[in-house]
Amino acid sequence: MTRTHKSTQTQFAFFGAYHALAVTFVMAVTILVVLLLIPAPAKAQNSGPIQLVPSTTTPPPATATEDEDEDDDEEKKKIVTRDDESSEDTGTEEDADEEDADEDDADDEDPVAVGALRPPDPSAVGLLSADNGGLGPALWRGADLALIEALIPNLPAKTNSRAMRALMQRLLLSAAPVPEGQSNAASFLGVRIDQLWAMGDVDAALGLVLIAPVGLFDPTFSRTHADGLFLRGDHSGACEIIEREIASGRSDEFWFKGLIFCRALRQEVEAARLGADLLLEMGETGDEAFFTLIAALIGEPGATLVSLPAPVPLHLAMLGAVRQEIPADAVITAGPAVLAAIAGAPNAEIGVRLIAAEKAEAIGALRKNRLSQLYASVEFSPDELANAVSIALAEDSPRTRALLYQAGQVQTVPAARAEAMRAAWGVSRRNGGFATAARINHDALMQIQAGEELAWFSGDAGLALLAVGENDAARVWFDLARANASVNAPEAAQAVLDLWPLTVIASQAAGSTWTTDAIHNWWMGQGESPLAIRNKRAGLFYTMFESFGLMVPPADWQPLLNGSATRSGQIPSPALWRNLREASISGRLGETIIYAMLALGHAGPASANPLTLESVIAALRAVGLDQDARALAVEAMLAETL
Repeated sequence: MTRTHKSTQTQFAFFGAYHALAVTFVMAVTILVVLLLIPAPAKAQNSGPIQLVPSTTTPPPATATEDEDEDDDEEKKKIVTRDDESSEDTGTEEDADEEDADEDDADDEDPVAVGALRPPDPSAVGLLSADNGGLGPALWRGADLALIEALIPNLPAKTNSRAMRALMQRLLLSAAPVPEGQSNAASFLGVRIDQLWAMGDVDAALGLVLIAPVGLFDPTFSRTHADGLFLRGDHSGACEIIEREIASGRSDEFWFKGLIFCRALRQEVEAARLGADLLLEMGETGDEAFFTLIAALIGEPGATLVSLPAPVPLHLAMLGAVRQEIPADAVITAGPAVLAAIAGAPNAEIGVRLIAAEKAEAIGALRKNRLSQLYASVEFSPDELANAVSIALAEDSPRTRALLYQAGQVQTVPAARAEAMRAAWGVSRRNGGFATAARINHDALMQIQAGEELAWFSGDAGLALLAVGENDAARVWFDLARANASVNAPEAAQAVLDLWPLTVIASQAAGSTWTTDAIHNWWMGQGESPLAIRNKRAGLFYTMFESFGLMVPPADWQPLLNGSATRSGQIPSPALWRNLREASISGRLGETIIYAMLALGHAGPASANPLTLESVIAALRAVGLDQDARALAVEAMLAETL
């Protein structure tokens, strides 16, 4: 296959009397569809594609793997395929209408209401109802559809904040009547699916695709389905979708590239070559990776991909089919879903997989057990395992983090395992990977029983447990530290100072340790820290206390005036700040969540100005999301403590 335009004579051979430069876009599209679809009708897909080489594809993304917990498997069984019948509990607008009708019956004296009823919007379906974690039928009440459609794509999809991610997932997966107003999108459901994909939640995105009601048409559904199947290695299924969409009139580059790939898989070399040349004639020359991989698939010598700066699922499927290694630069700009797929790809070098896995896990696109399994697969010598800490301190890399993980796993004595965990967490504090290190060691940590002999470990254990949301378990270690804190046990005393503010905020029940004397004692315990650090930490903690109704005496605020009078950090625009406040006061739940997430941004609570956090917490609590607000506050306070 050549990259140059065909000669006039060659063009006459294919198209008759038309010169290549006179072929319009519509004519080229028509020819491409005819030439590529006629050789193998869509029904031939039943027998599966004939591959040029044995299929070596990227494995499923992290959100759909064989090692998932049983609870995840049970949840997947609830996802149904698209058919004419709705699922048993989709929480559509009929549910809300029934509730409203009960209220109206009590207020209306006239038993007969005359007027046109708005039919339920099929985009109201979701995977979460109010009974299983959803936000309920009032989620979008009072919101304007066009505004919400414009805001959702701006949500911080790649944030490292697990509290933010969990709340955004609930927002997008909840079954609820669609906002009122004029739509500017193909469907509100498609907007939600696109954002879930951007977050790397492939299972959730596909789950919504599969329950999309028949009759609701949105290009997002089929494109997401095809991309998801490519990531899962199901080339036959993806090709079936692609040929169906092409036959139905889809005419954009995504579908044509997919169709050309499918023809190459069937060994229809001339059709694939012609399709690629036609794309070049039509000016689609920007995707060098695609054309290189098509050349490799149809057997052209020397067609090797050495760089992949903007990877998409189709690229990974093609690389797997042709058995070429995924280029190292693919992980630099890859989206969450693609990162998760690269982490498990057998045709990626282990160093590339480790980088992809760490990045994907940090933003929630890869389950912790996938990362820990990858860490466990790295080979180390006995000498390296014995000197893991010193090696990791000298070189901070994904490989040394895998080394620290393995060093901790081989220990069976609780004290020795605790020492290994402390070392791993100490290294991770320097590179910002503490939360990931806490998650992958979570199971092992939960097996260590808090006892007096481990009081020295209470601070490390408590912070790690708070990082993964194990608030009750963290409280056990805090109580151990408090019982053993003394001049002769400085580590336990420091653990009390580190853990007390976080345990107060983590749950309402923990507020029993709140006293004004405790505030004073905590402040006095910060005496060895530089003034700027003390004031910064106290300013955040005191603001968080008061955000949850625990008022700090004015006398304890007074020392903070001795330092800087200003504070940096993420601050939302005045318009966003105003809309957040107004939406929460008006009780517009979904809108409040969106503004709160936008106010925190991709950097999340860890980088937010305390006043931004105060506004976000107040707004979320006003619409009934107290636990979500606490989780955000704990993340911010934990980052400050570390």
